[in-house]
Order: sequence, then C-alpha cells, then structure tokens
Amino acid sequence: MSIETLVVAALKARCPNVYLVVAPNGAPPPRLVIQHAGGRTLRYAENTSNLRNILLHVSAWAKSSPAAFALIRQVEEDLCAHPTLQVDPQGEPDAGIADGADADSLYGATQIFSIFGPRD
Repeated sequence: MSIETLVVAALKARCPNVYLVVAPNGAPPPRLVIQHAGGRTLRYAENTSNLRNILLHVSAWAKSSPAAFALIRQVEEDLCAHPTLQVDPQGEPDAGIADGADADSLYGATQIFSIFGPRD
C-alpha cells in the first residue's frame, strides 16, 4: 500500500470526512484536508530504495477553534502511532485559522508531517 492510502485510512478512523487538497463546498465539519508539501528523494545510483518520504500538510477544520486544535492533536497521536509508517511531526500545530466571520464560520489548525513509508 502507498503512504497516501495508509495515511487516509488512519485519518478516516479518526474523522470520516477526509479530503485531498480541498474539501468540496458544503463538506460537513469536522473534516481533515491533506496536501503534499514536498519530501526527500530517496533514489540512489543503484535504484535500490524501497522507501519514499513525503511532507504532508494536514488541516483540521471544526466549528470551534478548540475543537480544531484537539482534532489536529489527535491526528498527530494517530499518525505517530502508526505501525507501518515512520512519522515525524515538523513542529507544533498552528492554530487560529478562520474561514469566515459569520455564525457558520469554520476554524482550523494545521500541522506538517515528514512520513517515511513503502514505495508503491
């Protein structure tokens, strides 16, 4: 299985609303949005690496800022405990993102992870 498949499965166990790059309009909260943010190339001259490394940006969205922050913390715990992937958070979560200023506003928290896993 690819890193992405393993990550999405782990995230959906925590929150069923997981989207790649952008959530569709009207997607219910809480929700998680993931996006590639780079990674290290693990190709060698003899082409023997069976690993990949990705940097993955995860955004947690909820109806309140504390709920979004709690969700991203749970994501960190879930990913770091994954039995197959080697996950290294790249710093602490960033909270305080808001999407709108009305009663239907969503609040976000984000974190970037370096993930080593199987080459697909």
